[in-house]
Amino acid sequence: MTCSKGCCARQGKVGPAPSTGEQAPRKAQTRNGWTLPPTHYQLFTWMHYTYFLLVTMGVYIPLLPSFWSLVCYSLIGGDFFLHLVAYVVTTSIDCAHPDIRARGYKDALPRVEKGQGGGYVCYACNLEVPFFVTVLSGVILLLIIFVLVVFVFVVVYTDPDLLRTAPQYQGLERSRWLFFLPFWPVEGSRITLLVLSGFTVVFSANFLIRLANLLIFHIYLNCRNITTYDYILEDRAKTKQKKEEEERMKEEEERKREMKRKDREEKRLALMKALSDSVQKIRDRKSVETIFFQESSSTSLDTVVNIHEEQSAITMDTIPTTSLHTIDEEQSAITVDTIPTDAAVVAMDVP
Repeated sequence: MTCSKGCCARQGKVGPAPSTGEQAPRKAQTRNGWTLPPTHYQLFTWMHYTYFLLVTMGVYIPLLPSFWSLVCYSLIGGDFFLHLVAYVVTTSIDCAHPDIRARGYKDALPRVEKGQGGGYVCYACNLEVPFFVTVLSGVILLLIIFVLVVFVFVVVYTDPDLLRTAPQYQGLERSRWLFFLPFWPVEGSRITLLVLSGFTVVFSANFLIRLANLLIFHIYLNCRNITTYDYILEDRAKTKQKKEEEERMKEEEERKREMKRKDREEKRLALMKALSDSVQKIRDRKSVETIFFQESSSTSLDTVVNIHEEQSAITMDTIPTTSLHTIDEEQSAITVDTIPTDAAVVAMDVP
């Protein structure tokens, strides 16, 4: 349940209206939940209160056996009345900001300073007894209604005769059901009852969750001995601190990424320089080896020629002349002996 009593002040700094050349038109100051015009939250609250009152008292409780219907009329009716009284008391409380009340609603209006954020702070929420009774009675009421409607929904399928004990059901078809017993019976179908029950279950569960959440929240505030406004300021400070922490972490991560990028770039440049130096050293070494090889090749060729000439001269000098003639005659004899006879005759016939 939101603050639907129209007694909320805008969150933010409260002070005199800014002075300008023209006097801005002023809206009527909201003093309590009965100040006109009513807000849509108020209208919605009264509508759902009326809906639950009608369907509970006029549809579901009359379907129960006589004893249980009396118990539910007493219990649920008393809770409806208590919730209504607590709601009216809470709505009638002037929940304007204390500074507004101190000025007599004349010189100051609540406003939201730029950059302070939006939202509403219901100061009646800090009046523990009326607000606590309103919320607690609403939670109990919605819980009972939820259980009652689920019970009727299940019994319509399993044992419908248990819900048809009223005298008005005598002679009525089993597919027809009566609403708003016992004073204004309205006949309807079984499908109508099931659809209405399903809608009411969903509707009551939704409000039950919201109202229970609000009750737990204010119990938590009372345990910490703080108001709703204090909690909002504290939450805003935590949110701001968390945002600053996230921005700081992002900046730190960005700085680390930049350092890693620079480190990788420096390593890449150092590696390229080392590779370039290595390639240059290999080229210089090959140039030196090429020059050395060319000089060595020229010197070696001249040396080999000289050695060969010297060896030839030594060989010719060391072999006797008679030996050379003997070798020539032997080679000639071998040649003649190796030529066939027919070849020799042919050779003689040739002029």
